[in-house]
Order: sequence, then structure tokens, then C-alpha cells
Amino acid sequence: MPQQGSNLKYCRLLSSAPLADRVVDCGVYSSKDSEQRSCFYLIEVTSPFFQTSKAPAIIKETLSRAFFLPKEKESPVYQFESMVKKVNSALASLAKRGETEWIGALSAAILEINGNEVFITQTGNVAIYLFRQLKISHLSEGLQTETAPHPLKTFSTLISGTLKYGDRLVVGNQTLFDYVSLDLLRQLVLSFSPARTANHLARQFRKEKVKTVCALFLEIQEPQTKPGKESEVEPEVIYLEHLNKNTLFKIFGSLYRYLKTYWPKIKKLLLKLPPLLQKIYFELKRLSKKIRRHKLEPASRRPGQAFPLLTNRLKDKPKSFQAKFFNLKKLLPYLYITVAIIIATAGIFAARRANLSKVKTQQEIQVQEEQLSLAKDYFKNGDLALINKDEKKAKEAFSSAQKILEKIELPAKQKEINDLKTEIQRKIDAIDKVFRFSNLQPKFNLQGINAQQVIYTDRLYAFDPQEGSLYLLETLNSKPEQILKDEKLKDAKLFVLSNDEVIALSKLKLYLINLQEKTLSEFTLSPSTFSLADVTKIVDFAGNLYLLDQKQNQVWRVNRRDLDLGIPVDFIKETDKASIFRSMAIDGNVWTLSKENIQSWSKGKLNLTIPLGQIPQGGTLFEDLITSSDFAIYLIDKNQARIAELKKDGSYSRELFVEGLKTPVKDIFIKLKNKKAYFLTDEGVYIIGL
Repeated sequence: MPQQGSNLKYCRLLSSAPLADRVVDCGVYSSKDSEQRSCFYLIEVTSPFFQTSKAPAIIKETLSRAFFLPKEKESPVYQFESMVKKVNSALASLAKRGETEWIGALSAAILEINGNEVFITQTGNVAIYLFRQLKISHLSEGLQTETAPHPLKTFSTLISGTLKYGDRLVVGNQTLFDYVSLDLLRQLVLSFSPARTANHLARQFRKEKVKTVCALFLEIQEPQTKPGKESEVEPEVIYLEHLNKNTLFKIFGSLYRYLKTYWPKIKKLLLKLPPLLQKIYFELKRLSKKIRRHKLEPASRRPGQAFPLLTNRLKDKPKSFQAKFFNLKKLLPYLYITVAIIIATAGIFAARRANLSKVKTQQEIQVQEEQLSLAKDYFKNGDLALINKDEKKAKEAFSSAQKILEKIELPAKQKEINDLKTEIQRKIDAIDKVFRFSNLQPKFNLQGINAQQVIYTDRLYAFDPQEGSLYLLETLNSKPEQILKDEKLKDAKLFVLSNDEVIALSKLKLYLINLQEKTLSEFTLSPSTFSLADVTKIVDFAGNLYLLDQKQNQVWRVNRRDLDLGIPVDFIKETDKASIFRSMAIDGNVWTLSKENIQSWSKGKLNLTIPLGQIPQGGTLFEDLITSSDFAIYLIDKNQARIAELKKDGSYSRELFVEGLKTPVKDIFIKLKNKKAYFLTDEGVYIIGL
């Protein structure tokens, strides 16, 4: 383990156990030649197959080799730049071998501190802050890119600066800043050492059961002015997990710490007890004498008449007995023993009460352990089936193991059970070709706009049908720009025609929106046998508009000449073979989506029917479909934040899930040109690559 330099203190905060949904790690390399030169890294990978990702190991291995290479007379900037280039080259080689799952899912930061100089590079969502007195500087601001960088340019931006004594640096993943405000962080790092700051945050994260935090805390200290005075040795790493202690041990440990802290006060109280007991004895003795003295008085005037039994006993007992009973020196040890018995009894009672609900009989535990053994057997059978390329049998075995594990409750083996559940889910997802995206951040903030639809032409737009307003989402942090607002667009739905034109269907009328000129024009529609109120989707193809009529379960083809629309012609000829349409798409053939299947139509006749039952996570909830020119069909399910991909020959390709969103998805738009999907929620617009 590298030693902390004389002027540099640091502490790492992370989980000691593998996490279920990501890989996080942070570390430090210290130069053997110079105490003032250290290299720090923080890495987080959140891709669906993060367990098998080699990117973190490649980064650490390359960084270590490059950092410890013998250095010639080179400037520190050149050394750091050379080290970063080697890391980028190693990642590019990894991508060339086909291992690209980390691209777009990697967040990392590399820092080198050489004396009072600092060099930084970063990618993804890792944030770096400098705390200098009362000022906070966001060093990594502007280094993040909207799209995933090319592997050769993973770490593309380098910054450098000069540190001063008393400066604090905090490097953390997004989870740290989701739970800890910058103001609280400033108070902690300026008031405490890195280790104490990390320990304080670890206690808070344990209470909230947060295990995905990874952070580095650094402090530049002034050199010691007094020789011989050594600074306090503090831990270099703080882990988020609790120690697994017995409940009774915890109670007695807390009791011991309490007694140790307050023992001086307790000792003083116990020393005061003998005089107090002696005082009580003399008061009782005085009362007894008074009763004897007034014995011959009339009964109505006797103070002790109300307590005849007590006075008689006090009066009749021999003095030797009284002296023996109130012998304070002999009484004190018994008092100590009584207090100890009371405390021990209370601790045992509390321990039994705390564990009463969790205690299982030996027979129940044995049954659950047998179930766990059975689940492991199913897991092994699934692995054997995968080796034999029998995916159906493997999935059945994994699913059986998954159902058994859901019913097992063994606190002593909970970590083993959770790891097994995670591995089973990963293998099922691999069989089903399911990819799960989690912990995404919105790329565009709507800033209070009640948008219900998102579209992409050559730029991204959000539409609020309640106001009839269309907004341009230009950049990541910019305020949405309102480019059009019209009463005619209230309660409308938009359909993209081209990079400059959008059709709006509103109140039984069709309008053409010109995005360049920001104008709204109304189409002239010839008399027809259907109502625009029943139209749910409009697609433009080869100079014609195709309108999906859900009421008549028909697709109408309308010739378009500028703003003049011709007479609608029914496109579907074999209506008896048509399922109940939900949506459609056109790529030369007309593709229609229903609850049970997808149908392909050419010249009004049915070509192909693709059942949706083959989709592993179910196919009845899809609301829309998009077709591409590369033999792919994309199905959209807003309820589950899901996109399914099929091939046009009817075979299943994969499913993409976006998980962990705070609010439901309102709309999903797929832009085939740049292979991206846009998910609209109240928080903003999330983007994933296809």
C-alpha cells in the first residue's frame, strides 16, 4: 500500500464487496523516487455486462505500468500526457477485439499530483471539485461530452493547475453528489481530515443503505514546522459495509463504551450512596424515638398510630439487628452486584427481544439450506445446457433456480444468495439478449415545460399540446427556446415529414409546420369516407401521405401536392386478414402493428405475419413501430421504457430497457439516422444508443 506523502493526505470511500449493477474502484499509485508525486484514479462501469468488462482492469494495469516507468528529463505535463495516451491506446485495442460494451458506460477520472502541480483528465459522469477556503471550483465542468467518445479519445481533455496549502480535492461518481450537497461537502472537507470526512459520510450512507458510492478525498497540508511532532496516522480507505456483529455483542459493546465514558460520574454517585443511606437510617431512628416518647399520649395525638405495624417492628427489633442491617461497609458490595445484575438482565432481555422475530428453528434453517443447494444444482444444470448450446433448457433451469431463491431467507448467507441471483439474471438476459440501462442522467432539462411529445428532425424538439407550444432543445444546459405557439396546435399530435417539415393533426384538421420559417399552414383535404378524429398516425412516403384509421382498421393513401391533398384511397385490400391495427411504418412495404403480431403489406396484399409471442419479455404492450433500411424493426413500449428489435425476416434480435427512472416515460422517439432513442419524462430527455 502506498504511503501518504508528508504534505498530502487522502482517503478512499467505496464498497468492499462486488455490486449488483456496476463496477466501481478507486486507488492510488505513489512514486518510489519522489514522495511528492502520486497518481489517483476512480473508475465506474455501468454497462449491462459490466461483470465481464475488462475496461477497468485494462485502465489500472496500463496506468500502473506507465506511471512506474523510469522517467527521463521530461516535463510533468509531458509525462502525464504520455501516460493518458497509453491508456487511450489500450482501450482502443480492447475495442478492436470486439469488447465494446464499456463504450458510453465508462466514467473515470485520472489525477496526478506532482509537488504543488495537479494534472487531471476525465470521462463520463465523474465529478471533481476543488475547495479552497470558502470557494468551490468544479474542475471537471465542460469536460463531459454528450456522446460516447471514440476509444482512442476516451480521455481527450487534459487540464492542469497549481495547488495551495489547505486545498481540498473531492473526486466522486454521480451517486455521491446525488446524496450529498456541495454545501455539506464543503463544511465536512474544510472541518475534518479526509479520513474523518469519509467516515462521517460512510455512516450516513450505511443508514440509507447506499452502497454504490465511490469517492476520493485529498488534502494538501502545510509541512510540519515542529520537528519530532508526528501527525496522527489515519486510515487510507473507508468501506461502506457494516461489520457483521452479534446483536448481544453490540449491546454489551455499547454498554461498555457508555460506562467507560460516564464512569467518573457513576463513581461519584456510588460514593454518595453510603452517606445517603446513613442519613435515611438516622432519620428512621429519630422517628422511632419520637414514637416511643409519645407512646403514653392519647391515641388521637399519637403520630405513629397511623402506622402501628411499622412502628411496632421498628420498636421491637433489637439494636444489634438494626446495626447489622445498616452496616454500610458490608452493604456496598451487594449494591454493586445488584446494579451489575440489573444491567446484565436488561441487556439480555433487549437482545432476546431484538432477535425474537428473526430466530428460526434449526429445522427451518436446514430446509432453507436444502433449497439453496437445489437452486445451485439448477444453476449448474443451466451452465451445462449452455455449454451444449441448448438455450431453451438453460433458461428453464435458470428460471427454476430464480424462483427458489426468491423464497429463501437466510441472513447468514444473504450475500451468497444475492450474488447468485445477480449471476442468474445476467445469464437469462444474455440468453434473451436483454440489455438494461440504469443510472442514466437526463441530457436535456425541460425546466418546467409540460411536454408530452418529443421529435427529432435535424434537431431535438419538445411539444406541449396543452399550450400548443413547440420548443427547441438546443444544448445540454440551455433553456428550451419556444419557436412556435398557436391556438390551432392545442391538443395536437405531431408527425415528422422531413428535416424542415412536421405535420400536426389537431381538431379534425391537418397543419404543416415549417421549422425553418416557424410558420403554420393548413392542408386542404378532399372529401373522404373517414374522419381525421380516427387517425392515429401519419407517415410520408414517396410523395404520398399514409393515414392509419383505427376505427375502420384501414390505411388511407393520399396524394400530396404542397398543401393540397388528393382523394383518399384505401390501401389494405385483404381486410379479412388484417389484425386490429395500433400503429404503422413504411419502407416500401407498409408494416402494421397489432396486439398479437406485425404484418407486412405490399400493394394492399399481406406478405408476412410476425408473431410477437417470441419476444421474451412479452409483446402485447407495444404501442408504436419504426422500420429501418437495414432490415430492422423497432417496437416501442412506453409503459416499461422498452424498445424491442426484430429482423424483417421475423427473427428476434434484442430488447433494451431503461431502468431507474423517477417518473413514467411520456414518449419515445427513435432517430434511425444517428441510431439513438429519446425517452421523454418530467425530469427531461434521456438518450440511449441503438
